[in-house]
Amino acid sequence: TGSDDKNTIPSHYAKLTGENVLNLGESSYLSFQEYTQLSMLLAKGYKPKKVIFYDGVNESYYCNTNNNQFPTHSRAEKWEEYIERYPRLRNKYKKLKNKVKLNTMDDSIKMNINLLTQYFELPYVMMYKKIFNKTVIGADTTSGVNPLNVDIPMTEYTKKRKYKNCDLSLEKVTKATETTVNTWLMAHDLIESMGIDFYVFLQPTSQVSQSVLKLDYLIDKEKQRIADEEDSYKAQYTSIKKIWLEKCELHKACDSFFDISNLFDGIDKPIYIDAVHIGPSGNEIVASEISRSIN
Repeated sequence: TGSDDKNTIPSHYAKLTGENVLNLGESSYLSFQEYTQLSMLLAKGYKPKKVIFYDGVNESYYCNTNNNQFPTHSRAEKWEEYIERYPRLRNKYKKLKNKVKLNTMDDSIKMNINLLTQYFELPYVMMYKKIFNKTVIGADTTSGVNPLNVDIPMTEYTKKRKYKNCDLSLEKVTKATETTVNTWLMAHDLIESMGIDFYVFLQPTSQVSQSVLKLDYLIDKEKQRIADEEDSYKAQYTSIKKIWLEKCELHKACDSFFDISNLFDGIDKPIYIDAVHIGPSGNEIVASEISRSIN
């Protein structure tokens, strides 16, 4: 999120506390990248009074069915796919040019080039959406019209695919969540040794609370995603809390952890703009809870 956006969690937190807040949130970052970034800042001499990690959702990357790397970045697989594909694509196109006119390509070449173009366009498209679309995506409740596919209630969705599968493998969920917890503890040990306060907040996500949230306003695609990922997220979050309790005492870090994953339970208004991202009102609630917990 942009540090100059008044609707981010850091900006709401700064307004509530009167503190100067540096927003270092990065799209798709995992806790491991956050730890690396923090280490670099500290090495350069930056010394904040407190450091707040707000994690959980992106860490579900480790639960993806096609992921084997721990730790890594959540976009690593896409880059590897395109890096591997591009030389083959270039060589195939070069051979083709020698046989036919330059302006003719078979459908597979067109498809690959189109995918490559879309991949490089995606960050800019997402940036545009973040800047200009701050409203909940779904039905227009004021007009009573459903401009998008929002006609099926959340309760009618069932699991169709298993893209995230931490609920099916004890070995995988343990490996995934130990990576997350170990990163938090490394960050704690590093900054506590410098006299800096450290806090970790396990962030809310609709998958762990979908049975008590009102999510019917979301578009159908997002409701299906919630149903598909519910069991995996619940297994992941349960394991994170279990492993944290097993390890935090040794690091004298137990009081640094706050579970706010169910923060929106019982709130009767739209909070999420999709399966995991929350809108401005949700950001304000989270900032208030972080401030309250720390104080």
